[in-house]
Amino acid sequence: PETVQGICPDGWRIPSKADFKALIEAAGDSAELNLVNSSSGGKNMLGFGADYVGYYNITYSKVQSGGDEIDLWAADNSNWRSGEYATSLDISGDAEISEFPKDWGASVRCVKSK
Repeated sequence: PETVQGICPDGWRIPSKADFKALIEAAGDSAELNLVNSSSGGKNMLGFGADYVGYYNITYSKVQSGGDEIDLWAADNSNWRSGEYATSLDISGDAEISEFPKDWGASVRCVKSK
């Protein structure tokens, strides 16, 4: 849904799968380099400013892939699996739309509402 504000401040919302698709398209063939901060090894050509913070794995009760992966929640539920999964943007070597267990922890980026 395009109106999910969730934890975002007024005038901002949680991005949709369509938002992430547009971001990947804008980033082009070097999506990872173009989205990641220079302090994390990227070029941040689009000003997205992502940092490798990993994700929280509830199974092991710890943060994993902190140095080489970024996972961001989308407002959409997963189209591939049951309601236990949500759509996410996965940046690790490339950027792709993925899915993530809802009981795990991923980062959130807010986008300005149109």
